[in-house]
Amino acid sequence: MVGKKFNKWTVIDKAAPYKWQGKNLTRWLCRCECENTSVVRECALKGNRTQGCKSCGTTKHGHTKASKGLYQSWADMKTRCNNSKIKQYHNYGGRGITFCDRWSKFENFLEDMGAAWSQGLTIDRIDNDGNYELSNCRWVTRKEQFKSRNPKRTALTNTQIEKIKTYKENGISAEHIAQLFNISKSHVYNVLEFDS
Repeated sequence: MVGKKFNKWTVIDKAAPYKWQGKNLTRWLCRCECENTSVVRECALKGNRTQGCKSCGTTKHGHTKASKGLYQSWADMKTRCNNSKIKQYHNYGGRGITFCDRWSKFENFLEDMGAAWSQGLTIDRIDNDGNYELSNCRWVTRKEQFKSRNPKRTALTNTQIEKIKTYKENGISAEHIAQLFNISKSHVYNVLEFDS
């Protein structure tokens, strides 16, 4: 572990374990990119649950992890590609979708994509089988993104779309509708919210 880098942290030495519910949890002394040092649990490092020290929570770019805007889009992009524990992983990292090395740092992502972003937009890959990189990404509304997705996932006839809307208006659950049309429950919600 010593010398390994996790986001802004670099592991410099082993620290005393942390006792929790009778277990000893491994911890490491880490140095943040800003030169601050702190003891960090191994599970937080490996689970990508810490970006850097608390004083780096608000950096020069003025975006924070708690933000629901541009920073969150960047963080969500990385999670979709790297975290096999999330439901959407099979559509992203699970099928080889990744992000360019330059976008490992938020500041670079901000420089490349920040000027075109505004509230309510979501990052979209122009080629659904391509990676997250400047030449393949744009900002779109969620409605535009839904309509541009892989046709295999969105190909419903107008008649089917109208039936889905009618079934929902008549109180049939999204789960049951998904089973009837052999689509995901989230696809049902997308049809109801975005398809006209």
